Amino acid sequence: MVTARTDKSKPGIAGCSRFLLPTDTPGFRVASVHDKVGFRMYLQGELDFDNVKVPVENLLGGKEGGAPGAEGVEAKVELSAHALALSRAALDAAIKYANERVQGGCPIIQHQAVATMLADMYLTLQAGRSLLWRVASMTDMGHSDPALIPATKVFCADAALKICLATMEIFGGSGVMRELPIQKYVRDAMVFQHMDSTQQVSRIKIGKILEARSKEGRLSR
Repeated sequence: MVTARTDKSKPGIAGCSRFLLPTDTPGFRVASVHDKVGFRMYLQGELDFDNVKVPVENLLGGKEGGAPGAEGVEAKVELSAHALALSRAALDAAIKYANERVQGGCPIIQHQAVATMLADMYLTLQAGRSLLWRVASMTDMGHSDPALIPATKVFCADAALKICLATMEIFGGSGVMRELPIQKYVRDAMVFQHMDSTQQVSRIKIGKILEARSKEGRLSR
């Protein structure tokens, strides 16, 4: 599926349309696939288009329909869900290991330092889940919040990195071993920081929305 500009008079994604493009279409080729550090199942690369012609029946949603979801709610909700799934896998691994690893005559989950780390990881995961469910529910009802949507992606991406790094800390020296999945969790979590806009850019957008609302007499909602 290819997103391409079809109306230069409209800004950004509003002037784009989506097409189905068979990979054997004349003039199209995959130039390269990047060797990423993490989230490797999500392929990214460079595509070459040399005078590619696409039949009109391959147009999705109509030319005036733009490219719905290309950089909107759907992408951020999906990425947030991915980030939370990764967070849950890391937390589950940390809890299991903390119950099995014995130091000082008892499982390390009984050590207060480890127990508080696990509690913080659990709190962060549940907060992200609540935020994601709220955004998804609002979207289903047609009440999308332009500040809350990017805020959800920012929070969940940061939560994933925080939880995965904490898991690596609980595993100690074993956490950096390639034969264990913890190092992969951390690598995958790092990628979410730069998917569908960077965390910093998303925060700037949220700040601008809050500024505009304050001028209208509205604060948080």
